[in-house]
Amino acid sequence: MNTPSPRLECIEVSRHTPPPDSHAILRDISFRISIGEILAVTGPSGAGKSTLIRMLIAEERPSEGTIYVNDRDISHLSSKQGPIYR
Repeated sequence: MNTPSPRLECIEVSRHTPPPDSHAILRDISFRISIGEILAVTGPSGAGKSTLIRMLIAEERPSEGTIYVNDRDISHLSSKQGPIYR
């Protein structure tokens, strides 16, 4: 039986605040979601939930790692490509 390719995949995604006071907002997040699966993002205030969602809709870029949606790398879309993707 073939396993369907994931529709959403994050591979070691991290997001840092800009220098000079750089610190990790998210660190090494990895997950896969296939058709029919449901994901809940939970955590305390300041845990990075909104940052993760903004990266998944290409409003923000990860500092490190890769995000694939339908096998397309959206990690480094330009500011012009982001709205077209959404």
